[in-house]
Amino acid sequence: MSIITVFLPLENGVSDTTGFSYYNVTALTNWTCGHWEFAAGQASSVTYSVRIPDNVAVTPNASIVLDIFANDSTAGHTANFQTADGLVTTNLNIGALASTTPQTYTTTATAYAKVTLTFAVQSTATAGDTLAARIATATTGTAPGSNMIVIPYLKIDTNG
Repeated sequence: MSIITVFLPLENGVSDTTGFSYYNVTALTNWTCGHWEFAAGQASSVTYSVRIPDNVAVTPNASIVLDIFANDSTAGHTANFQTADGLVTTNLNIGALASTTPQTYTTTATAYAKVTLTFAVQSTATAGDTLAARIATATTGTAPGSNMIVIPYLKIDTNG
């Protein structure tokens, strides 16, 4: 049996109370991009959820993937990102989320260049459960010259 990789968008985003993360729309050259935005140089977070389909036999290497973009054409500006997660199985009030080690997002010399960060899911992802995930950013080094656009996904491998 072959392994199939599935990407599921994280949904139902809710920002923290800092005001430094928010949903926004950016008009680009040929399309309009709706996305969650994190203010450069500020600590903030957004909490999401995603339901794992009932018909997916999840292998143990699920991950949260962040595609991050900034309208910053100066290479070397940085921000830390970290994820935390927990499974909603029978009770919506799941308690503390398990955190990953922070990773550094670094801008390139091209505005809106995609940088992908991948974090291992800390919970044992199970078909039919809902994964609650928090994406947090914190300051480090020289902040990007613009806010960071984050498009998050749950990546799971399945046996079909």
